[in-house]
Amino acid sequence: MIHDYYCDTKKRTWQNTHNVFYYAMRAADVDERTAKVMYGAVYLFGPRWGPGTAPGQRNAALVATQSQQVALMKELQELVETENPDLDKLAAEAKRMARPGGLAPEPKPEPAPESTE
Repeated sequence: MIHDYYCDTKKRTWQNTHNVFYYAMRAADVDERTAKVMYGAVYLFGPRWGPGTAPGQRNAALVATQSQQVALMKELQELVETENPDLDKLAAEAKRMARPGGLAPEPKPEPAPESTE
């Protein structure tokens, strides 16, 4: 609820608001690794506001297809499980993963078979 409140009111930066999300999960006894993966998801795909967050700007929200989101989340989960980074490193790695070229390209759809009629 605290996270949602600050997302609605925008009284804090989006980065601080997403940090609150992590600490609220930990205070609610969510295990550290799950909380970090969820924080990574909110950091990448959650709302953003303030300077530099308009589409096309450096801090704009990530636009990704569902399959790209799933792939990024698997990558974040593996990072948390193998390295257990602190939140600063996790955010830095999330930024790196989400850079143009960091997202796996979507497979091109197979062309429809030609009709023999």
